[in-house]
Amino acid sequence: QEHRRECNLHTPKLKRFPTPVFVCFYNGSTRKGNMELKLSSMFAPGARSSVEATVQMIDVNSEENKDLLAACRPLNDYTFFVNRALFYKSGSNMELRDALSLALDDLPDDSPIKKYLMSNKAEVVEMCLKEYDEKETLALEREEGREEGREEGREEGIEIGLVEGELQMKKKIAKKLRREGKSIEYIADFLDSPDVDVEIWLNE
Repeated sequence: QEHRRECNLHTPKLKRFPTPVFVCFYNGSTRKGNMELKLSSMFAPGARSSVEATVQMIDVNSEENKDLLAACRPLNDYTFFVNRALFYKSGSNMELRDALSLALDDLPDDSPIKKYLMSNKAEVVEMCLKEYDEKETLALEREEGREEGREEGREEGIEIGLVEGELQMKKKIAKKLRREGKSIEYIADFLDSPDVDVEIWLNE
């Protein structure tokens, strides 16, 4: 009877619920730092909504979060695994699959997550491959660059905005591919741009 009274949602007494907290751990190659992300930022400009959600994004590679990694061994080891895989891939022409496999092997034997990851090695590698598809990622970035150009164009002229947005995105993609060990010839062919332009972008 007492339990039923506590669970009765039809009484005028205010019910207290656990406070939700949304956290996202970011480990991309571009340093973001900690920031607050809001769902409303994805809505149309000027739109009014009855729904809002706030997510605390934590950049695990940021210097300000080194104490967090020191206090949480599983998170620290997972960050090590991801960064190690990216290191292997960026330092050579190694396939991402091989880089991920080597990074798993490099985890310390006493790592609390190594046993689980190694026992599911094939699934872990496949999951990471699906998360990172180079062509799909670059295609998306190019489309985002066009959209940025369009937004800028609405304010300062659509044609100028598209050209500038496309150029900036080409520079960004060129530098990313270079970090991954791609040759200037490969980058120029991928971006359909002259080799000399690619060299200038990389030296900026």
